[in-house]
Amino acid sequence: MATKQSLLAASAACISLLLLLTLASSLTAFEFCDKGKDYPVRVSGVKMVPDLVIGGEPNFFTIYASTNKTITQGKLVSAITCGSFHVHSEAEDICTLTSCPATADFEVTHQLDMPSTDPNGAYAIRMEMFGENDEELSCISLGYNLTGGLGLELNITNLFIA
Repeated sequence: MATKQSLLAASAACISLLLLLTLASSLTAFEFCDKGKDYPVRVSGVKMVPDLVIGGEPNFFTIYASTNKTITQGKLVSAITCGSFHVHSEAEDICTLTSCPATADFEVTHQLDMPSTDPNGAYAIRMEMFGENDEELSCISLGYNLTGGLGLELNITNLFIA
C-alpha cells in the first residue's frame, strides 16, 4: 500500500513534469545561423507572444540565453524575409531589451510590429546579437506565419509564373 509520503512525491513529480511540458510546448522552434559555431551567447529558447504573429498588432519575442561574458553594450539586429524577399530590418540597443550588464542567464525581449498592410503568409526572422566592437555574440533564425495583414495569402512560388 502506498504511503502518504510516496503519493505526495509522485504528485509533485507529475506536477513538475506537466509544468516542464507546458513551458516546452510554448517555446518556438529556432535554429542557430551557423550550427557548428560556438557562440559566446547560447540561446536555449525563444517564446513568441502571441504565438501567431498578427499584422498591425504588437508581437513579442523573448529570447532565453546564457553567457560566460559580461555584456555591457551591443545591439540586436533583426531581419525579416518572405521567401527570398527582404521585408524589414532593424537594430536595437541590447541594453534597452535586457538589463545590462547581462551575465549568466538572461532574457532579451524584442517587440516586432508587422504592418497590417503586409500580406498573410510564411515569414522568417534572423536575429543577430552583437557586442563590443561588433563581435557576433549569437545568431538565430525562426519562421512564423503572419495573419491579419491584407487578408491575402502570399505564395512565393506563384510569383514567378512565366
